[in-house]
Amino acid sequence: MGASGNALGVVGLEPVRGKAGKRTPKLRVMEQRDRQFAPRMIAVPVGSTVTFPNFDPLFHNVFSLSAAKSFDLGIYKNGETRDVTFQKEGLIRLGCNLHANMSAYVVVVGTPHYAVTDPGGNFRFRSLAPGTYKLRAWTQDSGAPLTQTIEIRPGENSINLSVPRGAPPAPGTDKFGLPRGKAL
Repeated sequence: MGASGNALGVVGLEPVRGKAGKRTPKLRVMEQRDRQFAPRMIAVPVGSTVTFPNFDPLFHNVFSLSAAKSFDLGIYKNGETRDVTFQKEGLIRLGCNLHANMSAYVVVVGTPHYAVTDPGGNFRFRSLAPGTYKLRAWTQDSGAPLTQTIEIRPGENSINLSVPRGAPPAPGTDKFGLPRGKAL
């Protein structure tokens, strides 16, 4: 299966009929290393906690102004870590207020099945029961997720998605909501 464009993304699937098991919340790590977030995008089930350790010999700040989760972890040094728990489905754009080049994404999913795309937009689900599914897909620069109903048949399946883009790249503003480079 694939999504068009060169952007990281997440695709979630939920069976339309039958009982869908919920995903257990996870503890995931997004490092700050070499003035970058690693990985640049992660997907976690609703209720999961992401920890943000600083492995650089300088201070960092992790923040988000996203509607699904707005937060500011403050400035912290090498060897320290801060955690955030995500209770609402959606795309969270991350930035470091000290380093404008740093951006990353956490996609919080409420679906029992999900996959992170590769940079070319390709993704694969290893095992899905045949049936009708509600699909939700985000890219790093999408607004609301693409939502549609798809049919999974026995054997190989393929789908091309075109997720609407147009949300500002992360982070378009600093943690005060001002465009990067503007003074208070």
